[in-house]
Amino acid sequence: MRLTHKSFVALGVAFLSSLFLLGCKSTDFAESPPASSYPPPLIPPTVPVVQEARPAPSRPAVGGSVKTGDTLELFVEEDDAFNGTYPVREQGDIIIPSVGRIQVAGLSMGSAGERIKTELEVRHLKKATVLLDRVGRAAVAPESAAPRAPAAPVAPKLTVYMNGKVNRPGQHKVALPASGKVGVYEAILMAGGMSRFADPAGVHLLRNDSAGKKHKIPVNISNIEKGLEVDPPIGDGDIVVVPEKVFGF
Repeated sequence: MRLTHKSFVALGVAFLSSLFLLGCKSTDFAESPPASSYPPPLIPPTVPVVQEARPAPSRPAVGGSVKTGDTLELFVEEDDAFNGTYPVREQGDIIIPSVGRIQVAGLSMGSAGERIKTELEVRHLKKATVLLDRVGRAAVAPESAAPRAPAAPVAPKLTVYMNGKVNRPGQHKVALPASGKVGVYEAILMAGGMSRFADPAGVHLLRNDSAGKKHKIPVNISNIEKGLEVDPPIGDGDIVVVPEKVFGF
C-alpha cells in the first residue's frame, strides 16, 4: 500500500502522542508519598505550674489579756531594783529577780499588776506601788493559710528553624495556641514571612523520625494560600526550607 504525505504526518503525530503519554505515566513514580508515611509532628506536652501556697501574715494582737510572747514593763515606786522589762514566757509567767515566777498569762493588765503587787508585798515590801505596761505584743497566729493557687498551664513553645528565602532565617520559638497546633505557613508568617523571589510551591520540611532520620516533607504554600490544601501542623525541631524561585528565560 502506498503511503501518502498525510499518512506520514498522521503516523508522526501518533508517535509523538504515545511518547507524551509515556512521559506523563513516568511521572507517577516521582510523586510524593502519602502524608501518613511521614513522621508526625513532635509536640511537647503542656506543663502545669503550681504556685506554692503562702501562709497568711501574722498580725499583732490588739488589747485583751496578757499572752505568751508579750513583753511587760514593770515600774515599782518603792524599789527600782525590780524595774525592767519582762517577757511572758512559754509557761505563761514572768521571772522577776529575787521574786521568782509570777503567772500572768490570761490575766488583764490590771489583774497582772495586782498579782505582781501582792507577790512583792508578801515577799519583800510592806507596800508596793506597781505600774505595769505592755510594750511588746505577741503575734497572733494566722487564721488559715492562703489557698493554694490553681495550677496554671503554660503553653509549650516549639523550636523551629527557618532556612532559605525567609525574612528572618534561623531558630525561632513558636508558642502553641489553645488549639494545640500551628501550621507550617503560620509558622513562616510568625517568623517574618517569605522574602522576595521565594518559591512558595517548593517549600518543604525536614523532620526527624524516632530513629533520628530526616524526612523531606513537601508543603505547597501556594495551594494553602488558595485554600486547596490544609496547612499541616509544624513540630518541635522541624526545619522549614523555602527555596528560591527559578526563572526561565
